[in-house]
Amino acid sequence: MNDSLVTQLGLLNLEAERNVLATMKAGDMSVATELADKLAAADFVDPRNSVCFEALRNVLLRADPIDDLGIVGESIAVAERRKIDQSQYRVTAQWLSELYADLSVNIALEASLLQRLSWLRRLSEFSYWVVENIQRRPDPETFYSEAHEKWIDIAPKQRNSQFVYGWDTVGLHREVRKQRAHDRQNGHADRFDWPWDTWNDRIRPMRAGFLALLGAADGVGKSIYLEQIAEHWAGNDSHVVLVHLEDQLDYKLDRRLSRWARVPFDLIEDGRLDDDQMASVLHAEKRLEAKVADHLHYYHAPGETMIGILRELEARVREGVCEAIVFDYIDKVKPSREDAQLYGANIWERQAADMERLKAFAEKFGVPILTATQGNKQIHHGKSPTRDLIQGSMQKSQKSQLVILLHRDRVGKGGLVVDGERVANEGEHSPEISVTVDKQNRGRTGTFKQVVIGKHFMITDPVRPGGLDVPAHMR
Repeated sequence: MNDSLVTQLGLLNLEAERNVLATMKAGDMSVATELADKLAAADFVDPRNSVCFEALRNVLLRADPIDDLGIVGESIAVAERRKIDQSQYRVTAQWLSELYADLSVNIALEASLLQRLSWLRRLSEFSYWVVENIQRRPDPETFYSEAHEKWIDIAPKQRNSQFVYGWDTVGLHREVRKQRAHDRQNGHADRFDWPWDTWNDRIRPMRAGFLALLGAADGVGKSIYLEQIAEHWAGNDSHVVLVHLEDQLDYKLDRRLSRWARVPFDLIEDGRLDDDQMASVLHAEKRLEAKVADHLHYYHAPGETMIGILRELEARVREGVCEAIVFDYIDKVKPSREDAQLYGANIWERQAADMERLKAFAEKFGVPILTATQGNKQIHHGKSPTRDLIQGSMQKSQKSQLVILLHRDRVGKGGLVVDGERVANEGEHSPEISVTVDKQNRGRTGTFKQVVIGKHFMITDPVRPGGLDVPAHMR
């Protein structure tokens, strides 16, 4: 496709190309290597940018220092091999010195954008080829074979092999440990820890490929936990997708704003805010924009099957905006036609199959997944519930590396009053939650207490009678 047509169709972004090159040249080897591994020279429209990228990648592969002299020398060799006119597209030290990375952009998203534009250019070329050749009334069999071959060629390439030679494992693990140390030194460790000190004291952070399950009876507060954890992970600069199958997005956002502004939910929902409350709301919105909003994405999926949901999430992973998934919650997923025929009335086995799909997805794409499930009727009565009280098949918990159970008592006669404020009426759930870590492959189990503030849809740690410990990321 010629350059003018690419420009007319808007299938290029030269600023993103220069941002990627400038970031690679800046000297952070881990970032530069990740970009070199993710992109190809063909993803760059400008010939000089393409040559510079290939030169940078070659320098990285040789483990040479990334300096202007080395890049210029390698660029000359690349341009000669590719027979590119160096009088017009020469990479010079002066040109390199003018490359500045825009620190305000997310470089992973910039790289994903270049990939998508490159694919669209190839798709456009394929479309023109189809239109041009179909007019010649080709032989159907020959045309199909050629078209199919071209289509396979433009499809994004995937790395499917999970086989690793034993002699590679020590070196691979060494690189993983070096990356962990680098992340910790730069304040990026434990991206998937927890919003509360009580959890971090007892529960290891989630890690790539892990599946965690939160079990509780209806109305105990599972969704509040899921929402806060999603917000916390997003606040740790991880792209999080919150899949919600019941609540509308505006309802989720009303709850989020109440939590962050500490303004009663009903006042936000009704639009009855006084000046002080409005000021709190505006301040909360600024903090949300600064800490969470760019990294927390919502996917409203009522009536979707697990296969359909995972197909959408796979697209978001490839886009670079899905590094963790919070799934609210697995019991509400609609069965596919095939699952309905296979499992019939046995919904528990079908949900176990959905858990297996979630687990396989987490492992395949290296993302942690947290979901929830209902407890059966017996979970209402136990002070220390165990995972055998999770509704339906035990396979749901067996497929999880972490299982956490929640329990709240009913308030007795006279209700519950704290510091002169009635916080629950007789028969309502107590604001005190018992959190039981019933299964943890990498740590201990046990039970501890937390507090739910219903009017703000917020979970906190108790610090004193009537006192609250607001999660650090929300302060």
